[in-house]
Amino acid sequence: MGATFTAVKWTQADGLVPLPNPFGAFGNSTAIAMSADGSVIVGQAADGAGLQQAVIWRGDGTTLALSRTGAFDSAAAFGVSGDGNLIGGTQFVDMVGGETATFWTGDGTAYNLRDYLISQGADVFEWELSDITEVSQNGRYLIGRGRSPEGFLESYIVELPALPGGCDDIDFNNNDVFPEDQDVVDFFNVLAGADCPTCNDIDFNNNNVFPEDQDVVDFFNVLAGGQCP
Repeated sequence: MGATFTAVKWTQADGLVPLPNPFGAFGNSTAIAMSADGSVIVGQAADGAGLQQAVIWRGDGTTLALSRTGAFDSAAAFGVSGDGNLIGGTQFVDMVGGETATFWTGDGTAYNLRDYLISQGADVFEWELSDITEVSQNGRYLIGRGRSPEGFLESYIVELPALPGGCDDIDFNNNDVFPEDQDVVDFFNVLAGADCPTCNDIDFNNNNVFPEDQDVVDFFNVLAGGQCP
């Protein structure tokens, strides 16, 4: 019988701790990346059919299997934002190939990156995006591999527009320093009508209603470590 690999984490306080497979004891699991604050670990685990699925292990002990789109039967997560609310990876059909770059929001919902960029007006019709290997701390930049219109396998970097549903990250001024007082200052300056070329828009909860009190409430809720409603 072959060896079985189990995802683990190590902390100074607890030592080596196995991470549970959300599908039960069916097979291998692998931890691949961890958020900057250590609250989220992402990777893959085998399901009941022996197919690898993308998963999140959270600091509170819960484990979440990430959803898939279309006809893909397997997936893997390779990168995660600093706050754990944006996960990058790939989906594929076993024995066939055809990897597709995919990102997930914190609730586990999957988005085909190419389709999402096109829906936001990006001209990537002739690109084939295979995977997302890295996610920036603020969750706005994704790095991966894809095939260019000329047919070459190349690395790419994209800046995500506003995420589908949910709230923006707390790095409001996009200086890759968060949490910080300047994000709060810039948020209220923009709310009051000031210009900030590097800042997010004021529709923090992305409900297409702005300015509104709920954006302020949601901003401080996420700043305090809460989940976006």
